[in-house]
Amino acid sequence: MLRQGRNFSVAASISMLILFFAINNGSAQQLDAAQDGPIYGDPEGLARVAKLEQQLHNMHVREDHPRIFLCSEKLPEIRKRCLQDNHYAWQGVRRAADNGDMLSVAFCYQIYKESNPELAQYYANIAIEEMKSLELKSGGSLWDITGGTLENAALAFDWVYDAMSEEDRQLMIDRIAQAAKFEERSNDVIGETFHIEEWAVYRKSSDAWLEIALAHHYPGAEKAYLDRWKYTSYWGDAARAMAYVADGTDFEGYRYYFYELLWFLALKSATGINLVDSEDFPYFKMAGYYNLYRTDIEKHREIFHRWTSNAGGGGGLVYLDNRYNWWATGSLTENPYFQWIINQIYGGPTKRPFATSWLSIIIEPVIPEKDPSTAFWNELPLSILFPGGNEVYMRTGWSGDDAAAAFRVTPAWTMSSHGHSEANTFVLYRKGNLAMDSGMYDAYSGQSNYQGYQKTTTAHNDILVIDPEHYPLGEINKAVRSFTFSAPWDFRHGWKAAFVHRKESNWGDIVAYEVQPEFTYAVGEAVRAYGIDDPTDPDVYYTGGNYK
Repeated sequence: MLRQGRNFSVAASISMLILFFAINNGSAQQLDAAQDGPIYGDPEGLARVAKLEQQLHNMHVREDHPRIFLCSEKLPEIRKRCLQDNHYAWQGVRRAADNGDMLSVAFCYQIYKESNPELAQYYANIAIEEMKSLELKSGGSLWDITGGTLENAALAFDWVYDAMSEEDRQLMIDRIAQAAKFEERSNDVIGETFHIEEWAVYRKSSDAWLEIALAHHYPGAEKAYLDRWKYTSYWGDAARAMAYVADGTDFEGYRYYFYELLWFLALKSATGINLVDSEDFPYFKMAGYYNLYRTDIEKHREIFHRWTSNAGGGGGLVYLDNRYNWWATGSLTENPYFQWIINQIYGGPTKRPFATSWLSIIIEPVIPEKDPSTAFWNELPLSILFPGGNEVYMRTGWSGDDAAAAFRVTPAWTMSSHGHSEANTFVLYRKGNLAMDSGMYDAYSGQSNYQGYQKTTTAHNDILVIDPEHYPLGEINKAVRSFTFSAPWDFRHGWKAAFVHRKESNWGDIVAYEVQPEFTYAVGEAVRAYGIDDPTDPDVYYTGGNYK
C-alpha cells in the first residue's frame, strides 16, 4: 500500500479532465449493494470489497477457545511478550490478578497454561468462582474497553473455558444466554458509519463478546454475531469501507480508530477475517502510518485534517485527535521507529493508555526503539502515498524544525460535512500552517472569531471557478454527505446516502507519484470527483493550487 521516498522538494497539483464513470460490471456487479442501484467508485477499491464480501458470506465463529482477542495462533506470541520479553504491562496485570480482578486472572490462566499448569489452574479457579458469583448486567462506562458484569463474564468464560468443568460451563452458558436474550437481539442496525461517537459511545465492542463466547454452545448466539457483518448492518458497512480504502485513511476526517480496532481484533481472532494487518486489508496497521505522516511530533499536532473552519480546519489540529489512536495503530506497525515516536508522545511506557492492562500486551509488541533520524531510505521514508484515500505526504524529517507538505484528492464536497468544495487541496507546514485550506464545517459555539471563516479567501489556498449553468453537481457550497458506505438507509437522503451510490461522493485520483532523492512529485486528477461529462468543457478552470 506504500510508495516512498527520502526527500521533500515540491508538490505538484495538476487537474486533468476525464470522463466520470460508473462501475457496472466486473467486481462491482458482485457487491451486495448492487441490488440497490448503480455502483460508483474506484475499481481497485471495489474489487477489495468484493473479495472481503466473499469471506464474510462464508464466515463462521471458530469452535475452539479462546476466541476473543486471544486464539491458538496468537497465544505463543502473547506468552512470549509476558514470560520472555517482560512486557511493560505484564507486572501490572499480575498485580491486578493477585488482587482478584476477574479478567486479569483469566488472562494469566492463558499465559501460564502450558508453562505452569498448576498456577494456571489456580488463576482459572479464581475467575470461575468470580463469574459464577456475579449478578449479570449489561453496561460499562463510556469510553471504557470492557463492559458490564455480563459482557466481562462472557470474556472470562471464553478465556478459561478449557479449565472449567462441564457443570460450570453449562451453568455459565445458561446464565449468560438468559441475560443476553439472543432471541430478542437484532443486529441489523444501521447508523452514521463514519461518525466517531457511534463507535466510542453507542457501539461498544463488548456487546459482541456474548455472541462470540456462546457461539456453538447456545442457539442463536453465532447467528447474532454473523448478522452484524451483513452489508445492511453497521459493522458490515464499516468493514466494507475499510476494505475499499485499505490504507488507513479516514472518511469522516476525524475518528477513533482505537474503538473500531477492538471490534476488528475480535473479528480476526474469532473468524480469521483480518482487516487489522493482513496483506489484502491492512487498514488499521496502515492507519498507524497515516497518523504518523500527518503529525508534528514535537508539537503533538496534526498538520492536515478535515474538520471545522477554525484552526483545525484542513490545516491542522492543535492537539492529536485521540491519544488512544496513536498508541494502538502505531503499535500494530511493529516498527521500531514508531516505538521511539510513541515514547516521545506519551512520555514512556508507564504513561501509555492501559499501561497496566492485558489489552496493552495484546496490541503492543516488545521491540526496541530507534530514533527515526537514523532511518535508512527504505525503513522510514520521508514521502508516502496512500492510494486508497488518494493522499500524499512529504517531509524533510522528524524533528520540530522540519517542513511538511500534504496533498489530497478528495471526493468533491466530501462524503461528510467536514470537507470542502475543492477536490484537490494541499497544505504547507513548518512549525505551523504556512498554507492551509479550511473545511466547510463552521466553528463551534464559543469560537465566534472563526464563524464563517471557511467562506473567506484567506481560508483557502486554491480557487475553483465554474460556470454555474454548466456545473454538473449543483450548488457550489452545499455539503454532500454520505452517512454509510454501501448500506441502504432511508434517513434524510434515502438509499442514495450510501457512498457507492452517489456520483457526488466519487473520488478523484492520484495518477502519478514519483520519488527521487531531489524531489517528490504527485499529480492529482480531480475532475472525476466533479462529475464532469465533457473533458473538453471550456467552462471549468482551476487556478492557484489546481489549474487547467
